[in-house]
Amino acid sequence: MYTITRNRIDIVFDSLDEFEREAAKDYSISNGEQVHGIFSRDSTNSRVGPMQWFGTRTAEEAISKIKAGWPEMLEKLRKMMGNEERDLELVASEAKVRRRKRHRSDHGDTLDMHRVWSGELDKAWERPVREYRMEVTQRHATLFVDLSASWNIPADSLLWRAAAAMKICDLLQRAGRSVEIYVGVAGNAVPQHNVYGAIKVKDYMQPLNPERLATMVTAAFYRTYGFMLYCAQPKSVYDSYGPILGSGMPKVLEDRRDAGELVVDMRQCFSSDAAEREFKRVRDMLSKEAA
Repeated sequence: MYTITRNRIDIVFDSLDEFEREAAKDYSISNGEQVHGIFSRDSTNSRVGPMQWFGTRTAEEAISKIKAGWPEMLEKLRKMMGNEERDLELVASEAKVRRRKRHRSDHGDTLDMHRVWSGELDKAWERPVREYRMEVTQRHATLFVDLSASWNIPADSLLWRAAAAMKICDLLQRAGRSVEIYVGVAGNAVPQHNVYGAIKVKDYMQPLNPERLATMVTAAFYRTYGFMLYCAQPKSVYDSYGPILGSGMPKVLEDRRDAGELVVDMRQCFSSDAAEREFKRVRDMLSKEAA
């Protein structure tokens, strides 16, 4: 579930169900009061109201919608995404495939005596020849949505990142990628350690549940499950947590990126313009690979 090294803590769960089963065993060791504080007030920050903080009236309502389903949120995000199909037009991912094909000529490795006797001396020898051609391939891609945000970012602004994440997932799948999706946090939550946490939303081979993704990229999820994710390890967390400037993901995802897999790391994206830039950034990445 978690690994602790000299200056970082990595926390990864394979599903929300696994998080709910296992996380309490970890955060109850040192951070039980922090987790309790998420639910003991109408808002975890007195300077903003709960609707600006969670996007719901209480933390309990936020978690209820995440567990039971939130179709209204999915519909809201779809309207924000827009429905212009041209935005999603992209050639399918292609890879150079090497094949060996038998080639006949007047020289080679193997002599076919039947062709010699038939007078086909220009085709009597045979040898394997490597051929290259571009073929559509179901390569992998990973989408990591870092939900971290400062306290003063209202819930409605965080929805732009959620809408961009939905559209980017659609883009990756249309480009022929098998997509694995994680949501998580990257923050300064523990003294002398950065914390990188993630919960898997979708495996490579699983079909996408749009409503589950829509609920897990909102402020309601970040300021409940995301905060609990910081706490799901034995070191005491700060009273407040701030996002890490720059980039950073759980090590398992960084290893994928370093091995050459396409890993999209979504971070600060709190406006319509920022969402559009993030979408175009990923589209350009795919276009360059296809070229």
